[in-house]
Amino acid sequence: MANKVIELQPAFNPINPKRDEDKERHGFDLYTIPVLRRVLMWRHSRTVLQLILLLAAAAVIYDGYFGSKLAPRNFATVGAWIDYRFLLVMVILLVGNLFCMSCPFVLVSHNIQKRVGLNKVWPRWLKGKWIALGLLVLILFSYEQFSLWDSPALTATVTVVYFAGAVLTDFVFKGNAFCKYVCPLGLFNQTYAMLSPTEVKSRSFTMCKSCPTKECVKGDATRHQEGCQMSLYMGTKTSNIDCTYQMSCAKACPYNNVGLQVRNPVRELWTNLKKRDFSVGAVALVLGFAALTNAGSMIGPFNDFERWVGNTTGIRDNFWNYTLIFLFFVGAVPALLGWFVTWLTRKLARSEEPLEAIFKRYALGLLPLSFSFWIAHYLFHFSVGAKGFWPTVQDLFVRLGIPIFGQPNYSTGTILPYEFVNPFQIFIIYVGLMTSGVALYQISRKMYKKRVARRAFVPFLALAILLAVAGILIMVQPMQARGA
Repeated sequence: MANKVIELQPAFNPINPKRDEDKERHGFDLYTIPVLRRVLMWRHSRTVLQLILLLAAAAVIYDGYFGSKLAPRNFATVGAWIDYRFLLVMVILLVGNLFCMSCPFVLVSHNIQKRVGLNKVWPRWLKGKWIALGLLVLILFSYEQFSLWDSPALTATVTVVYFAGAVLTDFVFKGNAFCKYVCPLGLFNQTYAMLSPTEVKSRSFTMCKSCPTKECVKGDATRHQEGCQMSLYMGTKTSNIDCTYQMSCAKACPYNNVGLQVRNPVRELWTNLKKRDFSVGAVALVLGFAALTNAGSMIGPFNDFERWVGNTTGIRDNFWNYTLIFLFFVGAVPALLGWFVTWLTRKLARSEEPLEAIFKRYALGLLPLSFSFWIAHYLFHFSVGAKGFWPTVQDLFVRLGIPIFGQPNYSTGTILPYEFVNPFQIFIIYVGLMTSGVALYQISRKMYKKRVARRAFVPFLALAILLAVAGILIMVQPMQARGA
């Protein structure tokens, strides 16, 4: 451990670590709550959470291959596509990136890495979020194209492939290469964790500045405590984008200088603008269009549109029709609209900055709106299908020969009445739009003088309004209750 070579994030300056606008801004530290601190600082806290999800993943694989072929009665499909997705977005929104903290894939891959890993350095030209974004888009495409929600076996296969990908990546490369550059679910979690109300953060930047050993990153060999697997130095950490909430930094710091602090959940979107990565901006934009495409493919008008595309192009194969539609709305449209509104912004601001520099700052302002699409969409499926989860657990244990929870009793019904779901969805999207509007204006104020800022953010605001209207029109349509 003492000879471990650590590659710190680019912002690191061992002589004068600082955070620009974020300097010495702190919120309530959850570590000051004794019970919570004891739980999080326990050496095996993360491992216990990972083991719980590892058992859940094993259940998905087992039930997916050997359980009921009927999706609403299989733990794999109900657990993965109805309950897990909704709980994921709500935990990110209300707490933080706890699912990355509890990731079962890295529990397996890191243990293999420590014993037989090749420990190669991740290629510099592959850094960024492009691979993870491509894989996330592939999963969203496959979900609809191959009806993953209706196939327990395919759901189990996705889980197996996920494990294989994590093991292979971490076997070849050192550190957390899978989490940082490859994992599509991790990309989703980390991107939207930028909107989380908590952040793993140093309590005193001055103390970080004077720290000669940087145990938060390098670890503490004397206590056999590893440092941050994502190589995030607490003296310059400004974002949740790469943080997996593993809390190793807090356990390794000999000065008790790391806390879990409450913060303004959207302020991160308009701070440290000069350090933004273009690939993160692309993720922010694509996720919004992917959310609408994913939800839109489950309503009746989409089927009519798909038939129209087939008649117009002469392609009678539904596979290729959907592929064209998906690539158009998740690839071509975001690229064209993203370029256009960025170009308009530069014109209105009378700026000579490169389009890339403008885009990567403003695009993050769309995250609250796109997150609201996912929440509103998953709320519908959860409200309709969540009651089917417990019977699938009962059925799983019955087939394992351990009927400790009794016989499964499948019943229909919703958690929320249908007439309440649509108003909730519209309200959620409205809040997302208002929050994005505030974020976009604040970003503009950070970039330009007040008078210029007011007109410069209008193109991105118009794009946000357009997306919000599309989202509401999709959500108010009768939607297929898939997997329920």
